[in-house]
Amino acid sequence: MLFKNKIKQFSVIIWFSLVMPMLGFSATHAAPATSITPPVSASVTGKNLSVEQKNLQSSTERLRTSVPILPPDIQRILDRGNLLVSMPKKDNPPFFAVDEKGQYWGLDVELARGFAAQLGVGLVFVRDADSYNEAVDEVVQRKTDLAWCKLSRTFERAMRVRYSNPYVVLRQALLINRLALAKQTRNDVPIEETVQKLKGNIGVITKSAYEEYAGKYFRHAKVISYENWDKVVFATAKGEVVAAYRDELEVKKVIKGSPEASLTFKTAVISDTSDDLAVAVAWDSTTLVALLNIYLENQKLNLNADKILDKYSSLLFKK
Repeated sequence: MLFKNKIKQFSVIIWFSLVMPMLGFSATHAAPATSITPPVSASVTGKNLSVEQKNLQSSTERLRTSVPILPPDIQRILDRGNLLVSMPKKDNPPFFAVDEKGQYWGLDVELARGFAAQLGVGLVFVRDADSYNEAVDEVVQRKTDLAWCKLSRTFERAMRVRYSNPYVVLRQALLINRLALAKQTRNDVPIEETVQKLKGNIGVITKSAYEEYAGKYFRHAKVISYENWDKVVFATAKGEVVAAYRDELEVKKVIKGSPEASLTFKTAVISDTSDDLAVAVAWDSTTLVALLNIYLENQKLNLNADKILDKYSSLLFKK
């Protein structure tokens, strides 16, 4: 039995020794499977990698030179060399005005000059707009870079432009005709409630934020729009409207500018309202508005109506 097994083992060894050489394999040392494919020479591989690296470097260089280094909203201002600022045609001191010598002055003028200087460009005031809404339109239409003109933040405008953070927060106020108010006043009703429920006509500037505000806060009154603030005040003095509606600074300016005005008008500041003043830019000018916010924050203005009136009183109330 043992002898037969040895014969079988011997037969298998003879079979492998005869067959394997015919298939190109060594019976004593079989080559690994990867040796079937001839190896690529090291010199050819290095050459191919070098070409790929050059192509990649060339593509990267073309991409780098084709993409602007600065955001588009900033690059176009720098390329132009000027910051274009929308302001309505009619002056609104102490925010923006032109003196007898043709020189611009006012809070918005000073802030815009400082911001343009930070950007390293010149400053151009565009005075084509007949209203504040038209000043916003110029920004929307890309005629100017921003509207910086005592501009109130409203929901309707914010649907079309992007606003900076407020740099002045004023309260809303009324300049009321004393005789008209007396006719609506009752001894058993607080004066504050009478003011809140004013009846008759309330005057505002056409296409201003106060057209929107008046419809919201004075539902018992009819809103009458006038071309400018002077006409609103005149209509209030004549009794055509019960009250003129605007921010507290403009209302206080009327009284301070004319001592006898207090005989005709009574003022009322609406404490639970605000009129946030901000700068409007195009909706996609994200970097521009970010820079504006940094600039305004660094100014640390901390302004209100009384502080602004005091600062510019010599220019506003010339004797």
